[in-house]
Amino acid sequence: MKTHIQRGEQPGVVFLSEVARVNALISRIKQLIKAAAPELDAIGYENAGSSSLLPESDTDSGCELTVHREEEVAKKLLGVLGNLWEAINELTRLRPRKRSHYRVTIFGSARIGADTEYYAMVKQLAARLADMGCMIISGGGPGVMQAANEGAASVGPLSVGLTVQLPREEKANDYVVELYHHKTFFTRLHQFIFMSDAYVVMKGGIGTLLEAAMVWQLLQVRRLYHTPLIMVGDMWKALLEWADTWLKGQQMISEEDIKIPTCVTEENWIDAVIKIIEEDLSKWKEDCACQITSQQELAG
Repeated sequence: MKTHIQRGEQPGVVFLSEVARVNALISRIKQLIKAAAPELDAIGYENAGSSSLLPESDTDSGCELTVHREEEVAKKLLGVLGNLWEAINELTRLRPRKRSHYRVTIFGSARIGADTEYYAMVKQLAARLADMGCMIISGGGPGVMQAANEGAASVGPLSVGLTVQLPREEKANDYVVELYHHKTFFTRLHQFIFMSDAYVVMKGGIGTLLEAAMVWQLLQVRRLYHTPLIMVGDMWKALLEWADTWLKGQQMISEEDIKIPTCVTEENWIDAVIKIIEEDLSKWKEDCACQITSQQELAG
């Protein structure tokens, strides 16, 4: 049986139609959580699980938790959490057999005003991408993120926001149609990777730099495949020049690594970004067609 590897994903992808494996993984996670609950209860961790899971002799004795016992609990919890992450990693490899839309994530600063020319240009880019049938994903906050969602929402409902609890991003912007809220950066960053077929990096600060570097590194180590990483503007050109001088110059990265991002600095940068996405979207459609043909052959 042939396994189709979707673009942008690592080998070993599991399809959502494999219901038995999904159910087995969910069952495994439940078992791991249940196994952890008594140990958490033993050290007084609130809401860890039902105290009925503890042996009656332990709950009735009222014995104090010794340092040795606490070390045992910590060791066991680390093992349980390790197994839990392994199960979660398996779940995150699941993908639908067919994606309904090509998905473009637009990263950028929350500090860009809605009355600026830059905001209007990001909005125009997102609207043109949405008009091509692309789903637009952003961090769901203000600034560049809002411009991306507003542009997408002006065309249709393909506007997604992945928010996180931050002082400047207390709530999602008004143009997010499909919202996912995260309490941690880790899960939010993971979902950006999970959902996206291409990345456009606009002007931004440390958060935007983190997002761009994460995608770059995953492409470098082949955890993402054939996924456009487009950096827009002179600030990213300067970053790539620094990387070429210091990282490649001191043999920390290779010539191939430095070529992974595509930097766009043209005055008509919107057209340049659209051209790159159009080319990749065409390949994505071909992949989808091949995938459907393979499924039909397997079904036959």
